[in-house]
Amino acid sequence: MSRSEHDQRTNSLTLLPHQSQFVETVFSTSSKRIVLLRAAVGLGKSAALAGVALRLFRDRPTARSLALVPRALQSQFVDRLKRIEVPACIVDRYVFRELLDVPTDVAIWLAGT
Repeated sequence: MSRSEHDQRTNSLTLLPHQSQFVETVFSTSSKRIVLLRAAVGLGKSAALAGVALRLFRDRPTARSLALVPRALQSQFVDRLKRIEVPACIVDRYVFRELLDVPTDVAIWLAGT
């Protein structure tokens, strides 16, 4: 097995400096509740978001996270998360509405996804 194949099968993620800075900004105690990630195509927004998800689930394994991704990129994003062993699922607006109709004493979706 080559090194790149091994890296793809482990939950490691190599981020560029600007992506690492974004992850640090998200988890900084001085940052706002909502952090906006906006950049031109090809600058690694998906990798930065995957880095946030990886750190979140390493720190809090039962956490839940929602990422709004354009439909054309959903499968790609879920595949990226699964390669770094972050559990993920695709939920469209209809399934999301069904999840919201669940009684308030029940979790909307499984912890750790």
